[in-house]
Amino acid sequence: MVDDPSTDKIVSWSSDGDNSFVVWDPPEFSKELLQKYFKHNNFSSFVRQLNTYLHGQSASVGACVEVGKFGLEEEVEMLKRDKNVLMQDLVKLRQHQQTTDNQMQTMVQNLQIMEQRKQQMMLFLAKAVNNPGFLA
Repeated sequence: MVDDPSTDKIVSWSSDGDNSFVVWDPPEFSKELLQKYFKHNNFSSFVRQLNTYLHGQSASVGACVEVGKFGLEEEVEMLKRDKNVLMQDLVKLRQHQQTTDNQMQTMVQNLQIMEQRKQQMMLFLAKAVNNPGFLA
């Protein structure tokens, strides 16, 4: 997509020659190109995923995506929206964790009760085996 000359107004290789590219129009990049090549059209997520991938490749790799001079305000707005979405996800995950913790606690209590019942049954069977008249 960066090599395609028809997208140069949206995204192009950096003139620095350091294997980085510049996104000149993040909203258009998100709308037209991300959906075509990726499962989403969220620019901030794209940058985050790319940086995560690159940090796994080499610690010496710098930023390979630059936001063009006309895209900084839009990027800030997208980051704010991403923050809100992530905060909502965090709240949902915490609620899910609390529910899971409660379920786990209930299961532990049920297991303890079953262990006690098993012990009582074993004692009963031991008495029955040792004293055949016990059941009569």
